[in-house]
Amino acid sequence: MRLDELRRWAAGQLDGFDSPQTEAWAVLEANGITRTRVLSHPEEEADMAVLSSVRQMVGERKKHVPLSYITHHKEFFALDFIVSGGTLIPRPDTEILVEKVIELARGRRGLKVLDLCTGTGCVGLALQTVLDVKHLVLADISPEALEVARQNAARLAVTEVEIIQSDLFSAIREDLRFDIIVSNPPYIAHKWEAGLSEEVRKEPRLALFDEEEDGTGILKSIIASSSHRLEQNGILALECDFRQAGTLICALTKAGYSQAGITKDLAGLDRVVSALRT
Repeated sequence: MRLDELRRWAAGQLDGFDSPQTEAWAVLEANGITRTRVLSHPEEEADMAVLSSVRQMVGERKKHVPLSYITHHKEFFALDFIVSGGTLIPRPDTEILVEKVIELARGRRGLKVLDLCTGTGCVGLALQTVLDVKHLVLADISPEALEVARQNAARLAVTEVEIIQSDLFSAIREDLRFDIIVSNPPYIAHKWEAGLSEEVRKEPRLALFDEEEDGTGILKSIIASSSHRLEQNGILALECDFRQAGTLICALTKAGYSQAGITKDLAGLDRVVSALRT
């Protein structure tokens, strides 16, 4: 099958999805077939190994396996991250978390940063590419997630990084103090599960769901434990659901943080809460 025919076939098979053309290109590129190659040599015949792989990937996608789990890549903050089935897929809304921390940390130097529930490492590693970070710690309870974070750190040539398996702060040294603690933790309440898309429900439950009725259990635990882990004027920033932001602002205030605020996401919904340790 010619390369241009293969692209058209893939797009046709994915016609029921929102962006079949984009997804077809992504599948081809995951198999080493670039857009430039198809456009400049459309008559080139795809070999049998490529045909088999493309057909397998398209078949998985038709079962609503998330595209990033099929291609093992996802762009986040203009960076290319490896993704696996054991990690959350980085999302545009989480870039708001990164942008807010950059805003709050502007002008600071030699930063010590902790990214809790790091997953792919996308938040902490994105911050490291923009801010003057002296020491970056990526922590997660999942060994599989940490292996992906380790691969992403290596791909981005981030060397000043410590990768720790930890249930929140449990394995973080007590004497360590950070200028920034950032987290996109599990915060979905189980009662919201029916409203999730089929694709989201294929992501790891450990990274999605919180056991509290309103989904704020882990978030509140991070708020309660972060104060004595932050330097003075240290930044705490957390991603959350819009239904949780008000509750978390109250928790931050009660915990003694200052300048507690909410940042909205791309849809205009409350998505990030942040504050400073006084």
